[in-house]
Amino acid sequence: MLVWKNQYSAMNTKIIDLDTVAIAPSVLAAWIEHSGKEVRKLVQQGVITKQTKIPDERGQLDPDGKLTIFVEISGNRIEMVVPNGQWQTPAAN
Repeated sequence: MLVWKNQYSAMNTKIIDLDTVAIAPSVLAAWIEHSGKEVRKLVQQGVITKQTKIPDERGQLDPDGKLTIFVEISGNRIEMVVPNGQWQTPAAN
Protein backbone atom coordinates (compact mmCIF):
# COMPACT_ATOMS: atom_id res chain seq x y z
CA MET A 1 0.00 0.00 0.00
CA LEU A 2 1.38 3.39 -0.97
CA VAL A 3 1.01 6.30 1.45
CA TRP A 4 1.14 9.84 0.14
CA LYS A 5 2.27 11.77 3.23
CA ASN A 6 5.40 11.28 5.32
CA GLN A 7 5.24 11.38 9.12
CA TYR A 8 8.98 11.80 9.83
CA SER A 9 10.84 15.05 10.32
CA ALA A 10 13.92 15.76 8.25
CA MET A 11 16.09 15.38 11.38
CA ASN A 12 15.38 11.64 11.54
CA THR A 13 16.00 10.90 7.87
CA LYS A 14 18.71 10.72 5.23
CA ILE A 15 18.27 12.34 1.80
CA ILE A 16 19.58 10.26 -1.11
CA ASP A 17 19.83 10.37 -4.89
CA LEU A 18 17.19 8.09 -6.39
CA ASP A 19 19.83 6.73 -8.78
CA THR A 20 21.17 4.76 -5.79
CA VAL A 21 18.01 2.68 -5.29
CA ALA A 22 15.82 0.33 -7.30
CA ILE A 23 12.05 0.63 -7.03
CA ALA A 24 9.33 -1.72 -8.21
CA PRO A 25 7.81 -0.85 -11.61
CA SER A 26 4.40 -0.43 -9.95
CA VAL A 27 5.91 2.16 -7.60
CA LEU A 28 7.40 4.09 -10.50
CA ALA A 29 4.04 4.10 -12.28
CA ALA A 30 2.27 5.27 -9.11
CA TRP A 31 4.84 8.05 -8.61
CA ILE A 32 4.49 9.27 -12.19
CA GLU A 33 0.71 9.35 -11.88
CA HIS A 34 0.69 10.99 -8.43
CA SER A 35 3.36 13.61 -9.14
CA GLY A 36 1.79 14.45 -12.50
CA LYS A 37 -1.58 15.11 -10.86
CA GLU A 38 0.03 17.28 -8.18
CA VAL A 39 2.03 19.30 -10.72
CA ARG A 40 -1.12 19.90 -12.77
CA LYS A 41 -2.85 21.19 -9.62
CA LEU A 42 0.03 23.62 -9.00
CA VAL A 43 -0.22 24.84 -12.60
CA GLN A 44 -4.00 25.31 -12.30
CA GLN A 45 -3.53 27.25 -9.05
CA GLY A 46 -0.98 29.51 -10.72
CA VAL A 47 1.75 28.45 -8.28
CA ILE A 48 3.97 27.31 -11.14
CA THR A 49 3.90 27.80 -14.90
CA LYS A 50 4.58 25.32 -17.65
CA GLN A 51 8.02 26.97 -17.93
CA THR A 52 8.92 26.33 -14.27
CA LYS A 53 11.99 24.12 -13.99
CA ILE A 54 11.14 20.95 -12.09
CA PRO A 55 14.16 19.50 -10.24
CA ASP A 56 15.03 15.82 -10.08
CA GLU A 57 13.19 13.78 -7.52
CA ARG A 58 15.09 12.69 -4.44
CA GLY A 59 14.66 9.98 -1.85
CA GLN A 60 14.36 10.20 1.91
CA LEU A 61 15.26 7.13 3.97
CA ASP A 62 12.97 6.94 6.98
CA PRO A 63 13.96 5.37 10.32
CA ASP A 64 11.46 2.53 9.84
CA GLY A 65 13.02 1.52 6.50
CA LYS A 66 10.48 3.16 4.22
CA LEU A 67 11.57 5.34 1.31
CA THR A 68 9.88 8.65 0.59
CA ILE A 69 10.17 9.86 -3.00
CA PHE A 70 9.81 13.63 -3.17
CA VAL A 71 10.34 16.72 -5.25
CA GLU A 72 10.23 20.34 -4.12
CA ILE A 73 8.80 22.83 -6.61
CA SER A 74 8.41 26.54 -5.83
CA GLY A 75 8.16 25.88 -2.09
CA ASN A 76 5.75 22.95 -2.49
CA ARG A 77 6.70 19.38 -1.68
CA ILE A 78 5.16 16.48 -3.59
CA GLU A 79 5.88 13.15 -1.91
CA MET A 80 4.98 9.50 -1.84
CA VAL A 81 6.01 6.91 0.76
CA VAL A 82 7.23 3.56 -0.58
CA PRO A 83 6.81 0.62 1.82
CA ASN A 84 9.59 -1.80 2.69
CA GLY A 85 9.92 -4.54 0.09
CA GLN A 86 9.05 -2.27 -2.83
CA TRP A 87 12.46 -0.66 -3.03
CA GLN A 88 16.07 -1.70 -2.41
CA THR A 89 19.63 -0.54 -2.66
CA PRO A 90 21.23 -2.41 -5.57
CA ALA A 91 23.95 -4.86 -4.56
CA ALA A 92 27.50 -3.67 -5.15
CA ASN A 93 29.33 -5.39 -8.02
